[in-house]
Amino acid sequence: MSLHEPGTQPAPTPRAVADAAVVQWNAVAQALAPIIGPSSVTMLYRRCLVSVGLTRPWLPAVTAADLPQNDWGVLHASVSRQTANEASDACTALFATFRDLLGSLIGPSLTEQLLQPVSALPSTGSAEQDTPP
Repeated sequence: MSLHEPGTQPAPTPRAVADAAVVQWNAVAQALAPIIGPSSVTMLYRRCLVSVGLTRPWLPAVTAADLPQNDWGVLHASVSRQTANEASDACTALFATFRDLLGSLIGPSLTEQLLQPVSALPSTGSAEQDTPP
Protein backbone atom coordinates (compact mmCIF):
# COMPACT_ATOMS: atom_id res chain seq x y z
CA MET A 1 0.00 0.00 0.00
CA SER A 2 1.40 3.36 -1.03
CA LEU A 3 1.26 6.48 1.12
CA HIS A 4 1.27 8.66 -1.99
CA GLU A 5 -1.57 9.54 -4.30
CA PRO A 6 -1.54 7.65 -7.60
CA GLY A 7 0.57 9.47 -10.17
CA THR A 8 2.55 11.47 -7.61
CA GLN A 9 6.21 10.96 -6.90
CA PRO A 10 7.50 10.54 -3.35
CA ALA A 11 9.78 13.29 -2.11
CA PRO A 12 13.47 12.38 -2.21
CA THR A 13 15.39 11.59 0.91
CA PRO A 14 18.34 13.76 1.91
CA ARG A 15 20.60 10.89 0.86
CA ALA A 16 19.01 10.84 -2.61
CA VAL A 17 19.60 14.59 -2.90
CA ALA A 18 23.22 14.08 -1.83
CA ASP A 19 23.64 11.24 -4.34
CA ALA A 20 22.28 13.46 -7.12
CA ALA A 21 24.61 16.28 -6.06
CA VAL A 22 27.64 13.98 -6.31
CA VAL A 23 26.55 12.87 -9.79
CA GLN A 24 26.13 16.53 -10.76
CA TRP A 25 29.55 17.59 -9.44
CA ASN A 26 31.26 14.62 -11.10
CA ALA A 27 29.63 15.71 -14.38
CA VAL A 28 30.80 19.30 -13.81
CA ALA A 29 34.36 18.11 -13.22
CA GLN A 30 34.24 15.82 -16.25
CA ALA A 31 32.93 18.63 -18.48
CA LEU A 32 35.30 21.35 -17.27
CA ALA A 33 38.54 19.63 -16.24
CA PRO A 34 39.79 19.10 -19.81
CA ILE A 35 39.29 22.82 -20.50
CA ILE A 36 40.22 24.67 -17.30
CA GLY A 37 42.02 21.88 -15.45
CA PRO A 38 40.93 19.80 -12.46
CA SER A 39 42.54 22.10 -9.93
CA SER A 40 40.61 25.08 -11.32
CA VAL A 41 37.33 23.16 -11.04
CA THR A 42 38.19 22.32 -7.44
CA MET A 43 39.14 25.88 -6.57
CA LEU A 44 35.92 27.29 -8.06
CA TYR A 45 33.91 24.67 -6.17
CA ARG A 46 35.69 25.55 -2.92
CA ARG A 47 34.99 29.24 -3.43
CA CYS A 48 31.31 28.47 -3.96
CA LEU A 49 31.21 26.33 -0.80
CA VAL A 50 32.53 29.27 1.17
CA SER A 51 30.04 31.67 -0.41
CA VAL A 52 26.96 29.45 -0.01
CA GLY A 53 28.21 28.35 3.42
CA LEU A 54 27.73 31.89 4.73
CA THR A 55 23.98 31.22 4.91
CA ARG A 56 24.29 27.48 5.46
CA PRO A 57 26.97 26.98 8.10
CA TRP A 58 26.45 23.22 8.01
CA LEU A 59 28.11 23.09 4.57
CA PRO A 60 31.72 21.98 4.82
CA ALA A 61 34.03 24.88 5.55
CA VAL A 62 37.08 24.40 3.37
CA THR A 63 40.47 25.85 2.78
CA ALA A 64 42.73 25.14 -0.15
CA ALA A 65 44.29 22.14 1.57
CA ASP A 66 41.09 20.62 2.97
CA LEU A 67 39.42 19.18 -0.09
CA PRO A 68 41.14 16.85 -2.54
CA GLN A 69 40.24 17.34 -6.19
CA ASN A 70 36.89 15.87 -7.19
CA ASP A 71 36.17 14.52 -3.72
CA TRP A 72 32.51 15.16 -3.16
CA GLY A 73 32.28 12.86 -0.12
CA VAL A 74 32.39 15.73 2.38
CA LEU A 75 29.52 17.46 0.54
CA HIS A 76 27.57 14.19 0.42
CA ALA A 77 27.95 13.65 4.15
CA SER A 78 26.91 17.22 4.99
CA VAL A 79 23.90 17.22 2.65
CA SER A 80 22.73 13.79 3.86
CA ARG A 81 22.33 15.12 7.40
CA GLN A 82 19.86 17.87 6.41
CA THR A 83 16.15 17.78 5.65
CA ALA A 84 15.34 16.98 2.03
CA ASN A 85 14.20 20.55 1.36
CA GLU A 86 17.27 22.15 2.95
CA ALA A 87 19.57 19.70 1.17
CA SER A 88 17.91 20.41 -2.16
CA ASP A 89 17.95 24.18 -1.65
CA ALA A 90 21.62 24.15 -0.69
CA CYS A 91 22.65 21.98 -3.65
CA THR A 92 20.69 24.20 -6.01
CA ALA A 93 22.30 27.32 -4.53
CA LEU A 94 25.77 25.76 -4.71
CA PHE A 95 25.43 24.87 -8.39
CA ALA A 96 23.86 28.24 -9.27
CA THR A 97 26.70 30.04 -7.49
CA PHE A 98 29.23 27.93 -9.38
CA ARG A 99 27.53 28.62 -12.70
CA ASP A 100 27.39 32.36 -11.94
CA LEU A 101 31.03 32.47 -10.86
CA LEU A 102 32.19 30.57 -13.91
CA GLY A 103 30.03 32.84 -16.08
CA SER A 104 31.66 35.92 -14.59
CA LEU A 105 35.05 34.51 -15.55
CA ILE A 106 34.44 33.12 -19.05
CA GLY A 107 31.08 34.61 -20.02
CA PRO A 108 27.53 33.31 -19.68
CA SER A 109 27.28 31.89 -23.20
CA LEU A 110 30.41 29.76 -22.93
CA THR A 111 29.44 28.72 -19.41
CA GLU A 112 26.06 27.45 -20.60
CA GLN A 113 27.72 25.64 -23.49
CA LEU A 114 30.28 23.95 -21.23
CA LEU A 115 27.71 23.01 -18.59
CA GLN A 116 25.12 21.77 -21.09
CA PRO A 117 25.87 18.07 -20.33
CA VAL A 118 25.32 18.80 -16.64
CA SER A 119 21.98 20.49 -17.37
CA ALA A 120 20.67 17.24 -18.82
CA LEU A 121 21.06 15.48 -15.46
CA PRO A 122 18.13 15.07 -13.07
CA SER A 123 17.92 18.10 -10.84
CA THR A 124 18.45 18.25 -7.12
CA GLY A 125 15.80 21.00 -7.24
CA SER A 126 12.55 21.09 -5.34
CA ALA A 127 11.96 18.07 -3.14
CA GLU A 128 8.36 17.87 -4.27
CA GLN A 129 9.37 17.30 -7.89
CA ASP A 130 12.41 15.05 -7.70
CA THR A 131 12.49 11.32 -7.26
CA PRO A 132 15.22 9.30 -5.61
CA PRO A 133 17.56 7.47 -8.03
